[in-house]
Amino acid sequence: MPLTVEALNNDTTFLLTFTPQEWTETPPLEAITVLLDPWIVGAAQVLSPSFSWQIRPTPANITSLRDLPEPDIVLVSQDNPDHCHQESLTTLPATTSAKILAPLNAAHRIASWQHFTNPNTLKTMGPWKPNDDVFNFRFRKFIPAPFVGADPQAAGTLTISLLVEAGDYMGLHNAYSLVYTPGTASSTQPPMTVVFAPHGINCSTLVNWFSTQKAERLSLIFHPFNQVTGPWYTGNSAFIRGARKGIKAARSVSAALWIGAHDEQKELKGVATKGIDTKIVTIDEVRSMVGEGERGKDQDDMTVLKLGVGDKCVVKMM
Repeated sequence: MPLTVEALNNDTTFLLTFTPQEWTETPPLEAITVLLDPWIVGAAQVLSPSFSWQIRPTPANITSLRDLPEPDIVLVSQDNPDHCHQESLTTLPATTSAKILAPLNAAHRIASWQHFTNPNTLKTMGPWKPNDDVFNFRFRKFIPAPFVGADPQAAGTLTISLLVEAGDYMGLHNAYSLVYTPGTASSTQPPMTVVFAPHGINCSTLVNWFSTQKAERLSLIFHPFNQVTGPWYTGNSAFIRGARKGIKAARSVSAALWIGAHDEQKELKGVATKGIDTKIVTIDEVRSMVGEGERGKDQDDMTVLKLGVGDKCVVKMM
């Protein structure tokens, strides 16, 4: 099942399209689409513009989620408005058939808008836990056989889990894992594994989850290049973990592909944004840090990419 990744904005909004290899329709009629942290139009603010306000300088390649075919799944990683963006999410129809997955605080925020009328639209995700099938919160999408007359066992499963770091009570470093497991007819094929970590992820959280997967390496990780630290009164804590933490995380699971995320330089206003420091790291610097050569690959065969607005790449199963 190849995966197509399209950057809809210059930050964290990506459209993932999982397409079985046997399908030749353009576009494939039964492809599974997953939309990540949609922020398409408008500013993101907390309380009021005088407290915290930010806007992206680069327009997205769409002006509404209605410009897209309706996605199957929408993932919201946290309740901060640059990830849980009301003006963008509510461009989905009130009766949308999409499933919106969100952690508890973000789910409460979305429910408070009273926009979506179907009670089954919004699903609250709890943290993934190892070896715990009773309290493990996972979302599974069963993928049909690829074409009429195909072996039903060719179908697969897309499993989505919320990875939460111990002690991260605000959910600032929440991440999602997406695992496509081929059907029994392709049981010898390893799963495709994807991690979306828009604020970064620590190695222990990532390795604890990945060690339960039947894969030798992670297919794809979304992780920032830039590091953003908070003001002195936050202890200069890392709001967004950048390239150095990303390299450690990617190498800890032998990631095949790293796509930069959440690195757009926004226009900021408000008292809460004062003292925030951003260390910008370019893709060339990241490639140098991981020891990449001219081909863009390091000794572990890890590719590092930065997608501009509207750019696409295809990830194939290994």
